[in-house]
Amino acid sequence: MYIINDSYFQHPSRVIPNLDEADSTTFSSLELLIDENCRLLLRMFLTNAEIIELETYLVAGIFPTNTTGIPQKWIDLVNGKGNWKGLVYSLGTAKQSLLADYVYYFFLVDEVSYIAGVGDVKALPKGATGVNPTQRIVRVWNEFVREYQGANDYFYHSYTTVFDFNDELRDDSLLKFIYDNPIYLNRNPKIFEFQNQIGI
Repeated sequence: MYIINDSYFQHPSRVIPNLDEADSTTFSSLELLIDENCRLLLRMFLTNAEIIELETYLVAGIFPTNTTGIPQKWIDLVNGKGNWKGLVYSLGTAKQSLLADYVYYFFLVDEVSYIAGVGDVKALPKGATGVNPTQRIVRVWNEFVREYQGANDYFYHSYTTVFDFNDELRDDSLLKFIYDNPIYLNRNPKIFEFQNQIGI
């Protein structure tokens, strides 16, 4: 696990079936997706040196609740500060995280089909009707993008990425938090695009 764990996938908007079954491979698949994609996402907005520094404070891959001795910049990034909710936060009893949304997107994409000896195939469930997963995948992706860079589309002006940060009623996006705090060194983070309902 890496900053988040399987408890972030219990919320109805991010539920993963068969996660608690002892003989299920779902848990190990999710664990691999978390380890791979959370690190990948951190590389989008932190430098390699910053990632190495952050990882020195993780305990068994998770950011500790006892933050004694941890620099404030990592506490603020993970747990939030001001209008930035943090990489991990709670809404009531539900654990939330843009990292979980990012991982869940890849989980959904991976679950659409699987590889068999005859190529890419899809299971035919008995007593159920298959539906097109595109709308769920797009909804999850767009929610991640909103938390990552804000709800407003970005635009380019003189080859510089400019964001509209004037909406004080919304929570800050991750990129707004990074740009507002020059202690984070990556001034050229990855920008993502929203998808439409047909997945483009």
